[in-house]
Amino acid sequence: IDECLDPDAARCHVEHGNCVNTPGSFDCFCNPGYQRTSGDLHECEDVDECLAIKNRHPCSPDAHCDNSIGSFRCDCNPGYTGNGYECVDVDECANNAQLCNAPSVCVNTPGSHVCQCTNGYQYDGSQCVDANECDGNPCDPNADCSNTVGSFTCTCRPGFVGNGLVCTDVDECTRTPCHANADCSNTIGSYTCTCHVGYEGDGKVC
Repeated sequence: IDECLDPDAARCHVEHGNCVNTPGSFDCFCNPGYQRTSGDLHECEDVDECLAIKNRHPCSPDAHCDNSIGSFRCDCNPGYTGNGYECVDVDECANNAQLCNAPSVCVNTPGSHVCQCTNGYQYDGSQCVDANECDGNPCDPNADCSNTVGSFTCTCRPGFVGNGLVCTDVDECTRTPCHANADCSNTIGSYTCTCHVGYEGDGKVC
């Protein structure tokens, strides 16, 4: 007897299942996307392919799975493009040159982007503002630091020469600044003149 020809005998799920006749009996099989219910093996229920614990869906790691009756769909996450099974990061910086305001530059990140302040600026929580590089003491100890918009300058103090980042003591005595009857002694950043014995004065005039 083919029980599948008698709905009252087979009792398989009509909408989402199929009856297969077997010798002396029959069996019920669920359509793709459905599974037998635990309470009644003749009934079929939707399979949630998106359940991560069962790892049934083939969506991209950068996509989200949406279950539907008897099936599912994959959609790429924001910041990605593709068919859901394969998703590629969208380079927002390349697509929109005006995405970040100066003085910042756009840096692409997976699924998003960040606006990064350029050198000489720092983020104050809402925008890029001038950074005072002098707070970090970038100049030589014998130089003065002056903050400028987006940068800074270093200037060696009197008695020193260099680019400000490195300053070297000037030996003023090589320029003969003292009187002919005085001795010159170089000091760090300066010099002293001392009149010879038998002379008096400030060393510049003896």
